[in-house]
Amino acid sequence: MRRGWLYLALTAGLAACSGASYTTADANLEAANQRAQRYCSGRDETAQLEQVRHDGDSNIQVYRCVAAATQ
Repeated sequence: MRRGWLYLALTAGLAACSGASYTTADANLEAANQRAQRYCSGRDETAQLEQVRHDGDSNIQVYRCVAAATQ
């Protein structure tokens, strides 16, 4: 039980520190990247792939919108 609370607190802390997130279930990683990039570009940010989770036969991609790098 204690481990569950620790996981919940860690997840909440990370969510509070990170920018907006975008989650999609798409078999094609390139299509998922394009969708996430379109979503984040509306916020003047860029999409960064955080993780890929496997749910049965599906892949779930989780992206985080981060400030675009300046050159």
